[in-house]
Amino acid sequence: KRGELFALDRSSGAPLRSVEERSVPQRGAVPEEFVSPTQPFSVGMPSFRGADLVESSMWGVSPLDQLWCRAKFRQARYDGPMTPPGLEPAVVMPGFMGGMEWGGVAIDVRRGIAIVNSMQLPAYLRLIPRAQAEAEGIKHIDIRNVRFQKFLVTIGLAQEATPYALLFGPFVSPLGMPCSRTSARPCIAV
Repeated sequence: KRGELFALDRSSGAPLRSVEERSVPQRGAVPEEFVSPTQPFSVGMPSFRGADLVESSMWGVSPLDQLWCRAKFRQARYDGPMTPPGLEPAVVMPGFMGGMEWGGVAIDVRRGIAIVNSMQLPAYLRLIPRAQAEAEGIKHIDIRNVRFQKFLVTIGLAQEATPYALLFGPFVSPLGMPCSRTSARPCIAV
């Protein structure tokens, strides 16, 4: 879901293409969270993560729609890939509905190509303390209560016996349009 391809030796797990550890954002995580200072990034394969977000890249179908998206972006924390969730709003790119989709990648070994279904839709999220979640009626995750149409709005989910619940949704405008310019596009890597 990060939009990164890693080529690994299936018997040893050793990288077949270059991988490097890079610093990742630390700011904003809740105190109980351990945030690794680095994460592996594939530098020897194409990336489908998309460009880092900036306020000027916020999009809208009308000037007011775009203004709303830019204001919401400014109110949130976005420190690049792997921005940790916290008590303040954060933008995560690619979001839960973005990156490389769960279906995976199709590989044509003979022609040396990978066909990737990639969507670069940011998520807008924040954690809320358990007591607040309970006061607002946010319950633990129960797949019977989650429906696809609810993903077009912010929903609250609480994991069982954790100190926080998550408010999240795609980063879309009040019109339901993505706030980023490049939210979905087919990708083919050679």
